[in-house]
Amino acid sequence: FQKIQEMVEEESNLVFVLIDEVESLAAARQAAISGSEPSDSIRVVNALLTQMDKLKAWPNVIILTTSNITTAIDIAFVDRADIKAYVGPPTLQARYEILRSCIDELFRVGILTYPQGGDLPCILSYSTLKEKLHGPEAAEPHTLHLSNLLHEGAELCD
Repeated sequence: FQKIQEMVEEESNLVFVLIDEVESLAAARQAAISGSEPSDSIRVVNALLTQMDKLKAWPNVIILTTSNITTAIDIAFVDRADIKAYVGPPTLQARYEILRSCIDELFRVGILTYPQGGDLPCILSYSTLKEKLHGPEAAEPHTLHLSNLLHEGAELCD
């Protein structure tokens, strides 16, 4: 927080602070009071709230946090948020493209290899897959098979 403070003091800076999985720092203090969390967690939450209050006075800082376990976040932390936005799970198309990009990267860096000695397999984009499935122009059977398998995997990720 000291480094962040130094950055925001330069008024020409626009500073974004991202705290991912904020519940690990801002755990509900009620659990600590009831004895199910160590007392150190209370000090961590108090320190975090104090530092955030100091930063909030600066107009050139934006604090963004993420959490998958919103019920575990201290209510005082939640009350300090100006905007609370729920971002739902990705759509089927987004899941497909996330998985496709990961597979492409695994092939690119050599973690995955194509055993048949030919060119790397082509996995169609989601929109191209839909066009090939519903259009008159067919895709190469192996490409279509791999793309369909990925589509099934994306469906299972729901």
